[in-house]
Amino acid sequence: MLACALPVHADEVSPAWMQVDVGKQSVRLLIVGSADGTNGTMNFNGYGNGEMSVIVPLGWTVRVDFENKGLAALPHSLVILNPVTPLPIEDGVPAFPRALTVRLVAGLLAGETDSFEFVANKEGRFLFFCGVTGHGVAGMWDYLIVSKEARLPSVQVTGKKSGAGSAQETKSLFAYDGHAWRRLSEGEKLALLSGFLSGAALEQGLRFPFAPSVYKARLEDFYHYQDRLEIPLYRALVLINEHILQGVR
Repeated sequence: MLACALPVHADEVSPAWMQVDVGKQSVRLLIVGSADGTNGTMNFNGYGNGEMSVIVPLGWTVRVDFENKGLAALPHSLVILNPVTPLPIEDGVPAFPRALTVRLVAGLLAGETDSFEFVANKEGRFLFFCGVTGHGVAGMWDYLIVSKEARLPSVQVTGKKSGAGSAQETKSLFAYDGHAWRRLSEGEKLALLSGFLSGAALEQGLRFPFAPSVYKARLEDFYHYQDRLEIPLYRALVLINEHILQGVR
């Protein structure tokens, strides 16, 4: 079992999850999917939406050890992708041969690991990207930069590590109703619920003991009825949770 990666601090250029061998011109990265509740658990090592950039010198060998920590009980995968617009809904063609984990679309389950290795033999900006359906477009991507100017591998971060994400997720739950819920993609629904259940709900001392997929399925049933569409998402989620808990007592 791989050890869980720690978040990168803004002043860290060589974090603990990066092992550098200058003599062999190689770097080993431990990348953890769903490392914490950031971005609804859709993150690598606690960062998503391009907040983290791993910089590697041109020509170096890169070994990636990937672990799905499995918060929110979601599968995850990893592929090094050429940046494209729009981002793919799922899958992805690796930018370097064999630079991807197994079961790219199905994903690795919680606690599962996989490794791959490639030579960073072309310069440019690439993506760490989760190929599971809906995850990458929900923000589960960061940057890999291959640079001929770089002398050593390093990491740069531009995101914030605070409770702002949880506050935003709670605000979204109050703002959304059944109409907004129906407009969300499958990945966006799971990301929103996962972020709330693993972040804001815990901070507020609320008990939502089941997986996000359970609440998602119940919300789909709840908002199936036209007369319920005006009910805020937060209120619907509380009602559903109370009903489930009553059923298991």
